[in-house]
Formats: sequence, C-alpha cells, structure tokens
Amino acid sequence: IERVPRLDETTALAVYRIFQEATANAMRHANATILQVFLGASDAALMLTVRDNGDGFDPAQQDPDSGVGLELMRQRARSIGATLEIESAPGRGTNLVLTVPLPPTDPAQGDSP
Repeated sequence: IERVPRLDETTALAVYRIFQEATANAMRHANATILQVFLGASDAALMLTVRDNGDGFDPAQQDPDSGVGLELMRQRARSIGATLEIESAPGRGTNLVLTVPLPPTDPAQGDSP
C-alpha cells in the first residue's frame, strides 16, 4: 500500500470539496444507508472513490439546473487536471471516482514538500 502523498494546498482543497459534495449528495439527495470511501495513491495518481447504495440517477438525464453540485465537482476536478467519473443508475446507487495525476517524485528528495 502506497502512502498518500502530500498535496499542494489548491489540489488538497479541491479533493476535499469534491469529497464533501459527494458525501453530502449521498446523504441529502440519495437516501443512502451505506457510504464507502476509499483513498489511495500510486506513483502516478491519487484516487478517491465514494460509493453509496442510494437511489441513484441517470447521469444522461440529469437536469443541468438540479445538478449544480455535480457540475461544481466536475469544474473542481478540471481545475486541478483531474478526471471525475460518475457511474449511477436509478435504484443502483452511485459510484464516483476522482483520479488526480501526481507530479513525478525525486527519489533523492523523498516525499517531503
């Protein structure tokens, strides 16, 4: 298991806000009773997964006016060069995966900032 690296302040805040919005959506809108959160890293990327067993929705049918939180998450991901995948279906919950590319590390310097 790789240790999650330190992130610059802008990236860390964006990841936190996406996590915050995803969990709030699951609790507030999806009627979820189970929420699973995974955070991990490889040499190349940080990955955040938020999965719930809530009501789900059809992303293709999402009304732009009702999906403000989803659009804000997408904008935050783009602002840090990350990708955000949202898989959902009515009655099947939602799975959100944020992948944040990490800069290469210099082994001589370790992983300190």
